[in-house]
Amino acid sequence: MTEPKSVTASFTIAPKAMIGSTGYLSLYAAYLAAISDATIMTIDSAMPDIGLNINVALANGKTVSIKGGYKADYKSKIGLQTVMKGPLIMMNSQKAELHITC
Repeated sequence: MTEPKSVTASFTIAPKAMIGSTGYLSLYAAYLAAISDATIMTIDSAMPDIGLNINVALANGKTVSIKGGYKADYKSKIGLQTVMKGPLIMMNSQKAELHITC
């Protein structure tokens, strides 16, 4: 029992945004894939480098809701915030709506 042992592990990066059961590596990718009235869930910022770096142009008239603060499994929240870094640009905003809930 004293001989060296070797262990192999693999990890999957938690998506930064999710619609239903489909994960996306960015809020922008989730927005592009969203249909109108979709809810985009975003991960909390408890883990390093998970804050959303966004430069989303809402120009195509979709109405989406963004709900933040989810744990990596997207099944629960523990009270941490989703940090959104960068500009959120709403172009042609008379046709677009954005609802943000934390």
